[in-house]
Amino acid sequence: MSDNALVLITFAGKKLLLAPEGVLLWPDYNLLVVSDLHLEKGAALSKGAPLPQFDTIDTIQRLKDACDRYRPSHIICLGDSFHTVSRAFQMPAPYLEALQELATDRRLTWITGNHDEQLPDRLPGEVLASWEQDGIIFTHEADPQAKTPMISGHFHPKARVKLRARALSAPCFVQTPHHLIMPSFGSYTGGLNILHEALSAFLSPQTICHLIHQNRLYSLPFDKKVFVKSAA
Repeated sequence: MSDNALVLITFAGKKLLLAPEGVLLWPDYNLLVVSDLHLEKGAALSKGAPLPQFDTIDTIQRLKDACDRYRPSHIICLGDSFHTVSRAFQMPAPYLEALQELATDRRLTWITGNHDEQLPDRLPGEVLASWEQDGIIFTHEADPQAKTPMISGHFHPKARVKLRARALSAPCFVQTPHHLIMPSFGSYTGGLNILHEALSAFLSPQTICHLIHQNRLYSLPFDKKVFVKSAA
């Protein structure tokens, strides 16, 4: 993937890069940010339905591929990295070893989320409720009323855009003057349409949606005439 697939944005006065893998890069600090991995979701749900349990290794491998491509010295995972607390504590050894390899020679920060309020000590790296850099707060779920710049996840934002011949639905970054909401990175995670009431507080004429489609990013100002609700 070429560097021209990256989108340069200015957020809170800082130059950041959005990548079509669904990761955020902060070149000044050689930082890579990802959100909502939901590792072990397949295992957690398999008790109620026969689901393939390959999501964890696929998600870790895609994160490894992104790290191989961008070579960060610090990774931040913005919460809901595990689908449940119990699955985090029961994570099979091969997956734990893959995470330990991912953390070799780099800092790894786990931000806790609503799915993983507690994380085991055996995880490589540090576990924090939030993290701050240059006045920007990295957290799992943003406060829409906050004026402090926040980079967060939680909502798994997805947008459906009305085109001439059809409607296109894709994961997206949601950027406002004070918030940058990450798409979900997990292999088994769905998306919440940005027109859902849970995201309404983040939408205004100043909002920009950065859609991910076919390994490209498309940055579109929010417009109710262009963005539509998900198909029933």
